[in-house]
Amino acid sequence: MMIHILCRTLFMILACSLPVRAVDGLLQSLDLKGSITGEDHQSYVELPFEVPAGAERLTVSFSYSGREDRTTIDLGLVGPDGLVGWSGGNKASFTVAATDATPSYFAAPVKAGRWALLLGVPNIRGGVSSAYEARVDIYGAADAGLAFSVRDDSGAAGWYRGDLHSHSGHSDGSCASKAGKRVPCPVFRTFEAATAAGLDFFALSEHNTASHARALRDLGGYYDTLTLLPAREITTFYGHMNVFGTFAPLDFKLTNGGERIKALIDAAHKAGGLVSLNHPGLPSGEDCMGCGWVAKDTDFSKVDAIEVINGGTLRHTGGMVEHPRSGILFWEARLNEGHRMTAIGGSDNHDPDIAPGSPGAIAMPTTVVHAKGRDAAAILGGIRKGRVFVDASGMADSILDLALQVGGHTFVMGEVAPFTPSVTLSVTVKSASGGRIQIIENGTETKSASIDKNDLHTLSMDHVLGPDTTWVRANVRDAEGRLVLVGNPIYLAH
Repeated sequence: MMIHILCRTLFMILACSLPVRAVDGLLQSLDLKGSITGEDHQSYVELPFEVPAGAERLTVSFSYSGREDRTTIDLGLVGPDGLVGWSGGNKASFTVAATDATPSYFAAPVKAGRWALLLGVPNIRGGVSSAYEARVDIYGAADAGLAFSVRDDSGAAGWYRGDLHSHSGHSDGSCASKAGKRVPCPVFRTFEAATAAGLDFFALSEHNTASHARALRDLGGYYDTLTLLPAREITTFYGHMNVFGTFAPLDFKLTNGGERIKALIDAAHKAGGLVSLNHPGLPSGEDCMGCGWVAKDTDFSKVDAIEVINGGTLRHTGGMVEHPRSGILFWEARLNEGHRMTAIGGSDNHDPDIAPGSPGAIAMPTTVVHAKGRDAAAILGGIRKGRVFVDASGMADSILDLALQVGGHTFVMGEVAPFTPSVTLSVTVKSASGGRIQIIENGTETKSASIDKNDLHTLSMDHVLGPDTTWVRANVRDAEGRLVLVGNPIYLAH
C-alpha cells in the first residue's frame, strides 16, 4: 500500500508536527492519499495522523476508486484509547466530538496524540490498484462543524420561521408513553411536532446539558427540512438564558446573587455563542425558582437577545401576550437604557403533544428571521442583526417588516439610522387583514394604520419622530385588538 499525507492550513503548508493557528475554529486540515492493490485483499490497514492539543472535533470524508472492479474499502476510526467507531461501507463522511458523533461512532473527547483511520479491505482483485483519499479536518474550541441537518443547499436570502426554546427527555420534557404513562419524551417526538408545524429551524435547549447533541447528530439526517441549532438553556438561581451556536462547556453554577454573570456571558461569547435572556419578566422565588432575570451586575450591553414572548408564560396567562409577566416590558426598558438587543420568542415546550396552536405548543410563538440562508450560521447571524419579528399567533405565513427612509437612504429593523425628525416609514405586512399597525417610539404608540387585506403589501407613511426618540418599531394587532406580531427596532443615532 502506498500512502502520503498532506498537511494544510489557510496560510501556508506546514509540517504536521508544527503548531497551527485556528481560523474560524479550524486547527488543521489533512489529506491522506494512497492506493491499495490486490496484496491488501482481506486485510486491515491504519492511516495514522497526529491530533494537536486544543482539538475538540474532527470530521472525516473518504472516497476511493475501483468500485467498477468490485473493490470495497470499509472505514473506521481509532483514537488514543482504542476503537472510536466503525462505519464500514455505510458512510462516506463522519464527525466525532465529546458532545456528539455521527451514528456508527462513539462521542469521545478528541485527545491530542496519535489517531488513525482504519481501512478494512474485504475485497480487491489481483492486479487491481484502487486510489483512496481521506480529508481530516480538526477543529478547536469554536465548535465548528455543528451542522446537524443535511441540506441540499443553504437556501436563498429570505424569511425563515423557527422555535428557539424547547425541551425533551434530556431535561424536563415529558410525554405520554405507548401505555399512557408520563415518561421523559424522546427527541424525535419534538422534531415530529416541529416538522408538522412547518418550521424552518429549531432549537432544542435543554437545561445545563449538551447530552442532546448526540440526538441532534443522530436525527439531523432524517429531519433534513429543519435546521437544527445547537442550543442550551443555562439555568441559574438568578435567571435563565439560552446560548445558541455552541456546546462548549459553560459553568452555570452562579452564587451570591449571580455576581459571576459577566464571566458566564463572556465565556459563552468566546465560544461563539449567541446569548438570550429567557422569560425575564417572570417572578423568581419558590413558585418559580430562578425564572425571572435578577442576576446582579448584568452587563446588558453584552446580551444579544431577549425572549419577549414565552409559550410557558402564555399558558399561565391564558394566552395573554401583554401581561406584567411578559418579557416585552423588560426588553423595552433595556432599549430605553440605550442597549440594542433583538426580541425573539420561544414556545418553551415541554410536551410535543400539546395541541397545535395552543399556548406553549411547538411554534407558539414563532420567531421569524430574515437571513442570508437557512443554515445555522445564517439564522444566528440574522438574529444578531435584528431583522426579526415574533409571531405570537403561530401563523404559517405572516410577515412584519419595517423600513425607515431618510436622506435618500433606507434602514431596516436592527440597523442604526441618523436621527432626523421627518422620515418615511414603510411597514410590510401579510396575513393581518382587519387588524392594525402600531408605530412604537421608545415604548409609546405614536401612530397607527388599518390593515385591509391579507396579501403581502406595504404601507408607507410620512412621520415625525419625537425629539428624544432613540428607537422606533412596529407591532401588529388583530381584528380583536390582540397583539399578534412584535417587530424589532430601528435605532436612531442622535
